[in-house]
Amino acid sequence: MELLFSPFKYQPKNVPLVTKFKRFWARKIIQESAGTIVFFRKNKQPLFLLLHRLPPLSDWTFPKGVIEDGETKKQAALRETWEEAGIKVKIAKELSPNFYIFYWDLKNEKAYKTVYYFLAESKAKITDFTQNPDKDEHAQFDKAIWVKIDEAKKLVSHDKERLILDQARISLSSDYPIN
Repeated sequence: MELLFSPFKYQPKNVPLVTKFKRFWARKIIQESAGTIVFFRKNKQPLFLLLHRLPPLSDWTFPKGVIEDGETKKQAALRETWEEAGIKVKIAKELSPNFYIFYWDLKNEKAYKTVYYFLAESKAKITDFTQNPDKDEHAQFDKAIWVKIDEAKKLVSHDKERLILDQARISLSSDYPIN
C-alpha cells in the first residue's frame, strides 16, 4: 500500500536516507499563514514587491507569515506586510490559497501549510525595513525590489507563487494592461 504523502517521494535528491526516515515519523502540524501580493502603479503599469530572504533560503518571495491567535486572515496579511517589508498597503482582493507540505528537520515536524494571499496596493514605492516593529522579521530579509510581473515570475522559486502572480494579473488586467 502506498502512502498518500510519503516522505520518500518527491524529495530533493540530496536528502540523506536517515533524514527521510526521520521525516516519516515527524510530528504533524497544521499551519495557516497569510500574505500579500503587493503592487504599486507606475504609469498605470503595476510593479510587484518581492522580498529576498537571507541564507540558507536565499530566494525571492512575498510578505507572509503565521496567523496569530485572534487575528483574521486579512489582519495577519496586513501585519506581516508591515513587519517584513515596512510598508502599509490596502487590500484589493482575496486570491486563492496555496497549500503545501514542508519539513522542519530540527524540530522533527511535518507541516501541512495553507497560505491565504491577498492582492494589495501600495501608494508608496518605498519599503523601509528600519520601520519594522518586529526586528526578528527584518532579520529574515536583506532586499526588497519592485518588478514587472514577468520578471517577478522569473525570480520567485516556486510554481505556486507563479500561479498566484497569474491570479494577480487576471485580477488587474481588466483595469490595467500588464506586461
